[in-house]
Amino acid sequence: MSVRKKVLEILKDQLGVKEEELKGDAELVKGLGADDLDSVEIVMSLEEEFGVEITDNEADSWVFVRDVVNFIEKKVGEK
Repeated sequence: MSVRKKVLEILKDQLGVKEEELKGDAELVKGLGADDLDSVEIVMSLEEEFGVEITDNEADSWVFVRDVVNFIEKKVGEK
């Protein structure tokens, strides 16, 4: 499974949304209803799945679904 697909799967599971809602320009908070607890759970799931460390500042910079995907793809590429 590609990094992108796995990230989308995690977002779908954590936010309880349908896969078709996870467009690149979908906003995590305004569009998909993510709250602070969702954000923490998403970060923990991504860290566990990909073996990376994500700081609060890094996670706070995510606005759109594509921000999360691009961040993880870059982070995994650095390993």
